[in-house]
Amino acid sequence: MLIIGHFQDQEFSGYDVLEFIHKQMRVLISSGTVYYTLYSMEREKLLESSEMRKKRVFKATEKGLHKTRLLMDAKAVSSFFANIATK
Repeated sequence: MLIIGHFQDQEFSGYDVLEFIHKQMRVLISSGTVYYTLYSMEREKLLESSEMRKKRVFKATEKGLHKTRLLMDAKAVSSFFANIATK
């Protein structure tokens, strides 16, 4: 969901995901892991893909965007209550 949250309505490639994770988290992960995750998300209808200049690009579906918003809202609510509990 981190992937969908970052790219939102943009088209992106597996390389874009690798670059994002490396820049944001300073972690190098295998391209196999990234592509496996992207294909799994596509099977779950969270992403859709197409070919662009011999490159597969992905884009979030409405289902993927909706699920990401729900998770972000749940995290915000959780943080709100955690802040209240510490006061």
